[in-house]
Amino acid sequence: MKKILSIIIVAILLTSCRRDKILLPECRLTATNLVGFYKIIDVKFSAGGSALTSVYNNPTYFAQCRKDDVLFLGSNGNFGVNDNATICNPRSSNSSGSWSLSGVNNLNFVGNIEGESFTVENFTCISMELKQTAPLPNTNTSFTYVYYLDRL
Repeated sequence: MKKILSIIIVAILLTSCRRDKILLPECRLTATNLVGFYKIIDVKFSAGGSALTSVYNNPTYFAQCRKDDVLFLGSNGNFGVNDNATICNPRSSNSSGSWSLSGVNNLNFVGNIEGESFTVENFTCISMELKQTAPLPNTNTSFTYVYYLDRL
C-alpha cells in the first residue's frame, strides 16, 4: 500500500510541475547579431585537403600570444583586436579597421588584421566558426584555417 501511495504522490508531483518554455531571441547571421566581443577558443588547420587538426597549442601555426586576444565587432562597422596580458611581437599591440558582412556569410575586414575575408561557417549568437582558405605560396595546393570564437 505504501508503494502504491508513493508512486501516486510522485506521479502527481511530476505531472503538476510547470515547465516554462524558455524563449530565446531568434539568432540569425546578421551584422546586428555579430556585434560584440569574441575570444578565440580553438584554431584548426588543414593543407592540401587533409583533415582539419587543432593547432591552438602549436606555435608554428598559431602564435601563443594571440590566445588572450579579444576581437571587438562594433555596431558602427569598426573592429578592434586587443592584445591582453601577452603582447605579440613584432605585431602591433592593437589591430583595428572596419568590418562588414556581405553575401550570405562573408565576414570582411579592412585594416591591419591577418587575413581580410572569412566565411562564417556556423553562428549561434554565443559563438561562431570562421573559415579562411588561401593558396600555399609556391605550390598548387591551399591551406584552410578555421577559427572557433566564443562571445564574451
